[in-house]
Amino acid sequence: MTLVILSVAIAYLLGSISSSYIVGRLAGNFDVRNEPDGRISAAVICYRIGALPSFIAILMDFILAALGVIIAKELTQSTGVMMLSGLAAMIGHNWSVFLKFKGGLGATAMAGAMLLVMFFPLLYGCLTAGAIRVMISSSIWRSVSLAQSQ
Repeated sequence: MTLVILSVAIAYLLGSISSSYIVGRLAGNFDVRNEPDGRISAAVICYRIGALPSFIAILMDFILAALGVIIAKELTQSTGVMMLSGLAAMIGHNWSVFLKFKGGLGATAMAGAMLLVMFFPLLYGCLTAGAIRVMISSSIWRSVSLAQSQ
């Protein structure tokens, strides 16, 4: 039981490390917390500083959540604890103890955790979302009624 609590706590703390805040400070001397929407996200970094710093923030969030799941796997060898740790990393990302319980949206952190726990469902979901995005943006799928509503 102690290893379960330790795994979840480590994952929460890893998820609480705000990559967007760190990248914003290092790359542009910019405090992401001062944005009007109040979210600490890589999208804000992309708009304010650029695509490369945003990509670095996304990659860091992804890796930190995955690291929390890897630690849970090494400590417990339990898929259930790995899933709990992934959830804890996402919760840490959303409500960071280091940033007065403010944070991002958690999508990248959850993707990093899901990669290790549920690789194929994540892959199928990403492929499906990508295919839908391509269909929506292609001219073949645009209808007159959709064009008129814009």
